Amino acid sequence: MIKIVLLLLFPFFLFSKNVLLVSYPFETYFIKQISNDLIDLTQISNTYTPIEKELSNASLKRLSKSKIYFHFGLDSEKNYAKLLSEINPDLKIVNMSSGIKKIKNDDKENLYVWTDPLLVRDIAKNIYEELILIDPMNKNNYFNNYNRFLNKLDNEFLKIKRQLYSTELSGIFVYDENWDYLAKRFRLDLYKKEKRYIKANEINELASYTVKNNIKKVLIDKNDKNDLVYTLSNNTNTQIVRHDIFDKSWDKNLSNFFDSITNTPNK
Repeated sequence: MIKIVLLLLFPFFLFSKNVLLVSYPFETYFIKQISNDLIDLTQISNTYTPIEKELSNASLKRLSKSKIYFHFGLDSEKNYAKLLSEINPDLKIVNMSSGIKKIKNDDKENLYVWTDPLLVRDIAKNIYEELILIDPMNKNNYFNNYNRFLNKLDNEFLKIKRQLYSTELSGIFVYDENWDYLAKRFRLDLYKKEKRYIKANEINELASYTVKNNIKKVLIDKNDKNDLVYTLSNNTNTQIVRHDIFDKSWDKNLSNFFDSITNTPNK
């Protein structure tokens, strides 16, 4: 009788502790699409910042008790993985973008693959395959969630394609590589700008370049300085679009992005 009770309680003991670990809320979104609430999930940080969060020894020890650390290979995550693995060598480190061919910018891999809804299908597959290894009892649930998410991604992709097809899209100035995967997938015309202030003797040439290439938008990260962006926008008659690829609501964020670049946003 005791053996039967222990057997029934085994899944509870296994998954009542911190099982899955991610760094940031936007990564939680992808895991939750497959896991739902079947497995415990913990975040290292409640918000994304390019500056790595300093963790105490007690925090590292607690987080290292996880079974799997899911990440995208960001610089901060590489260091987290190193620190956590030193405490718990059995912690499985899983890059959710494994197997995806990366765009290279100046010989450095662009890691922002999650901005492309079709590449997110590969991310979802990587997550699904890991979950059924750690929790085979719930394989059918994960499989159903996985396929539901794939359908959602396909619908989102088709919605964007229809939106772009019915819109005359203009060129877009960008300062960063954040949107390269989106641009490649949906054939957006991005024009890279160095992140610096415009000199007075550059204004006329830049204005002519803007008109020639039908550039109507300036796409920036939400943390970019206003004065730097307004210098470009005010001298080229372009409109500012702010977008954060690390937003925790991936689907809404993607939809808002395309609404912004196909319509007339406020400066």
